[in-house]
Order: sequence, then C-alpha cells, then structure tokens
Amino acid sequence: MDVASVVVNHLSDKKSELSIELETMATVSPEMVPFTWRAWIIPRFCTVLYMGLLIYWIITEQNGFSNSIPSIITPSTDITAYGYIGYHAIGLSMWAVVANQETIMAFAIPLYAIASYPTRKIIHVVSQLIGMVCGIGGMVAILWYKKSSVALSAAGTTITVPVVNQPFYIPYSPHAWIGIFFMLTWIVQCMGRCFPERFTINYHRFCGRILYSTGLLCCCLGIQQQQTRQLVSSFTSVITNATATTTNDTITTWWWSQPSLAVLLLCITGASTFYYKLL
Repeated sequence: MDVASVVVNHLSDKKSELSIELETMATVSPEMVPFTWRAWIIPRFCTVLYMGLLIYWIITEQNGFSNSIPSIITPSTDITAYGYIGYHAIGLSMWAVVANQETIMAFAIPLYAIASYPTRKIIHVVSQLIGMVCGIGGMVAILWYKKSSVALSAAGTTITVPVVNQPFYIPYSPHAWIGIFFMLTWIVQCMGRCFPERFTINYHRFCGRILYSTGLLCCCLGIQQQQTRQLVSSFTSVITNATATTTNDTITTWWWSQPSLAVLLLCITGASTFYYKLL
C-alpha cells in the first residue's frame, strides 16, 4: 500500500471518529441554538428585575426579614412567627427561577457565551447544586415558620385567634401542592440520569420543561397568595371594646412595587425561554 492510500485511510478513520463524537454529544445535550444578544439578555434581565422587585416587596410590604408578620385580624399588631417567610421566598426563587434558568441556558447560551462544551456541563451541574442548596434553605424557613407561628390574643381586643389543630407540615394551597410536584420532578430528573439507557435525553429535557414551568407557576401563586392576605388584612374589621371598627392598613399603590408586576416578569421570562428555544 502506498503512502497516499495510508494517509487517505487515516483521514477517513479520523472523520468517522469525529462524526461519532459529534453524534454522541448531540444525544446527551440540548441542541446548540444560534447565539443572539436578545436570547442571552432578555430571560436574565427579567430574572434580575424579578429578584430585585421581590426583595423590595419583602422589605417594604412583608415586614422585611424579621421574626414577626402583620396579623390578618389586627394589622396594627403582630403575631409571633419565627422562621422568616422572606427567606422562603428568596430561597425558592433562587432555585426555581435563577438557578433553574442558568441550568437551562447552560448548554444553549451560558452566562459565559464562549465556554467550551465540558465547561457548559460544569455550569449545568453547579447551577443545579446551587439551586438545591437555596431550595433546602427556603423549605427549612417555611417549615420552621409554620411550626413556630403562635396564635395570640390581639392586644386591646376581645378576639382570640383560634389555633388550628393540624400538623404544620400539611399542604393546603395550590402553591404548596405545585411546589411539592416541582420538587418531585426535580428528584426524578436527577435520579433518571443514573439510568441513561432508560431515561434518555428526551425524557430528561421533557422533565426539564415540566420543572421549569411548574417552578415559575409556583412562584407566581406564592406571591399572589401573599398579596391576597395583605389585601384581606387591610380591610378586616377589628373588635375593640365590643365596637366594630375598620382598620386602614397602608398598602403602597405604586404599580412597580406590586406582586402583579413580579408575576408578569416571570411570565415574560418563561415565554422568552421557550420562544428562543433555550429548553
């Protein structure tokens, strides 16, 4: 065999190996999407705005990151409640919105857009781990909050807040149940990668879509639920010395500080992610 034939055969083998390698990569990661600044910026920009608005709302409307919450029956007084609900909102938003967003975009358009494929895999895994840690912290906060909330007699009134004889860990709202579904989907998705022959990349990406959608929905419901409680507390009649009076708890009217805007930002974030085919 002459030298030319050896070179041609060698190059053909290399081409086949490269083709197999590229095909393998395509089966274990989402398809790379064409880079555009809009796809890189819009989802992240909305996420940053949402987190900023959430923190502002917690500080100004939810008594901040303190150990008490405004009473629904007497807005002028507080009910002792250890296990700050603000930390729950921040922790779960970091998991369901921020970390989950970067996990999704790690292969398509990562934060460091020119990162190599191995680096993108590292970003994907690290984002998942950061989200898990934040999520655990958020769940500990809400469980401790529910366990430690103490019903008290309102000072200066004839009302005693009834104690609910239910375990503190019982979920009762759509927000809670969807949150449970979100966490179970996350567990299934992660455990499924231990069995790649059965839990293929298509199943993994399908669970990713479900996880992302339910995470955004859970945050929307939780924020709106808290706003509803706040509105109810501002118009609740309080009995003082057997006389019914109406409280006028101040609620800001600035449109940019309302939870409804946060929900809108989450909707834009999700819509842009699916529109640019990042998931």
